[in-house]
Amino acid sequence: MVGKPKAPTGPKGLSKNQIQAIDMLLSPKAWTQNHIADTVGVSRSTFHRWLTQNGTFMAEYAKQVKKQTEDFERGLENARVSALGVVLGALDDHDRVTARWVVENRKVPDPVEDDKPKGKDVKDIPDDLLLKLCMAGKDPSPEIQHLIDLYGAIEIDREYVDRYGFYGFVQLAWWHADGSVYQDAPHIRAIAGELEAAIRARHEGKGCDLGVALPPGASKSMLLSVLLQPWAWIWWPESTWITAAYDDPLAHRLSSKSRTLVEGDWYQERWPLGIKTSQGRFWENAKGGKRIAVGIGSRITGEHGHVVLLDDPVKEQLTRLGTPAQISAAVAKAVDFWFGTLSTRVVDYVAARILIHQRLHVDDPIGVAQRDHGYRVITYPARFDPDRADDLDHRKVKGEILCERMTEEALFDLEIRLGPRAAAAQLDQNPVPLGGQLLKDEYLSHRYGVLPSDIQRTIESGVAGPGQRWITAWDLTFKGKPTSDFVVGQVWVAYEAGFYVIDQIRRQMGYMDTKQAMRDLAASYPWITAHVVEDAANAAAIDDDLGNEIPGIVMQSAASGCLARTQKSEGLWASGAVKIPEDAAWVGGSEGFVAEHLGFDGLGTRHDDQVSASSLALVHLHSLAGSQWIAAMKAAAKEQ
Repeated sequence: MVGKPKAPTGPKGLSKNQIQAIDMLLSPKAWTQNHIADTVGVSRSTFHRWLTQNGTFMAEYAKQVKKQTEDFERGLENARVSALGVVLGALDDHDRVTARWVVENRKVPDPVEDDKPKGKDVKDIPDDLLLKLCMAGKDPSPEIQHLIDLYGAIEIDREYVDRYGFYGFVQLAWWHADGSVYQDAPHIRAIAGELEAAIRARHEGKGCDLGVALPPGASKSMLLSVLLQPWAWIWWPESTWITAAYDDPLAHRLSSKSRTLVEGDWYQERWPLGIKTSQGRFWENAKGGKRIAVGIGSRITGEHGHVVLLDDPVKEQLTRLGTPAQISAAVAKAVDFWFGTLSTRVVDYVAARILIHQRLHVDDPIGVAQRDHGYRVITYPARFDPDRADDLDHRKVKGEILCERMTEEALFDLEIRLGPRAAAAQLDQNPVPLGGQLLKDEYLSHRYGVLPSDIQRTIESGVAGPGQRWITAWDLTFKGKPTSDFVVGQVWVAYEAGFYVIDQIRRQMGYMDTKQAMRDLAASYPWITAHVVEDAANAAAIDDDLGNEIPGIVMQSAASGCLARTQKSEGLWASGAVKIPEDAAWVGGSEGFVAEHLGFDGLGTRHDDQVSASSLALVHLHSLAGSQWIAAMKAAAKEQ
């Protein structure tokens, strides 16, 4: 039990309990505000008023702190930073610079005085304390709120942006633009600095060609397409901006977020700026600044920008699931639009030209900009690669993830779902050329001689065991001629971390023979209750004729095609999850399961019926058991 401290004698104007409170504040013991109030015999609200509103009390307290030791720094540390954590609540873990500033500058006025402390200004607030005030949130401590009220929230925010430029604006404006909590990361600060340098260079009449390659979820669109222009309009409101994305709706949506921020109370209270025109893709401020938002291929006749931006020039889904011809056409269109149109629409032949997107193709805009046009390109892969590290990259350890928002679990999941090609481009920012083998030799090297005992037990008993997902998958054609494609039916099971091909039939068959083949395969595996059929040719007729006889027929849309499904399931192949029997007759040979998969290029020049059936099966099974499989893969990785 700690005894009650003796009441010291002190200057006139202070009561004995106030002097006693100061003595307790100066004690090296970590007294709490409530404990001090209770000990000296006053209410807690009264004690709080002494700390925040009684100038005489605070002046005496500061005087005693200074007298406590000749060495100010050591005295602050010995007295637990002069117990200012008690006085300032949320600042109890702040460093000695903050403590020194509070002792020397906190001259809290009496309640009758409303002005700021004479001779003091927001510019005098130390950096660390300014950060605390800006990031106080919706429910700051009473002490922090008092300082905010003292200097003014608007003035504090303005000062913060003045000191820290675009990066400071990003920190403060994020919630107002996006409605989500800002999560700081070193790459954001570094990229914000590069973007600020590019805009300030253009303001001074100098050009800048910059590219930034970032993985998904790294805040690229918020930085470039939403926040950069509103920040620049604080000090350069006359600037004209032309911003582009892969289509008009995305470009307009990003521009609209910027406009909503600028028109909002938070921005207008700090940096008043009238909006003169606001319609669709175009808006203009009262000082002549403009923003024009366009999609790839849109007309921008007559418009010229001080700054031209391109964000996400190609739709990611197309590059992952489209045919090689579709991908090449979309990439070429984006490159032609940027270098042939948008990057030439500049004021006085000088501009800040900025590209930002995740890499999707070796010849995407950033790839061409770096290779053929001398752009400065900043690259941040999702996992750190020291052999390709950018000078700005803060990471040192190979494989280190870019930021906390990208958890190991989420990134692992994305790597598997994307597959090696898409992951190399979108995550590693290192795209590989299209064409040639999609499925490599090693993908088809994972064989089984004996099935796991649980699967074997299912085959012997005719009852599916727990955790097993069984299906048949069918690629159909009904011409039955020697030159026709083949009808292929396959049996698959997903179990733990594996996708097992159990059986296959492959023949050129007409309609009636195909129906009988489906009956026979269903009868051989009676516990299977899902039969996936590509909805092409006369597949609907099969459903009509056999729907009652073979329950569980699932019609799978053929819209995405065999190539798109194979690209989507490439991650399963690459991970070694697909298991093929060692000695089945249909596996080997020049037209066997392995040979057809190795020769598949998506161009439709060879038979691809087995690939079509396997891609149907893998996409369907992954939709049913993907989370179970990923969990099993993670467990296996941990064991290794």
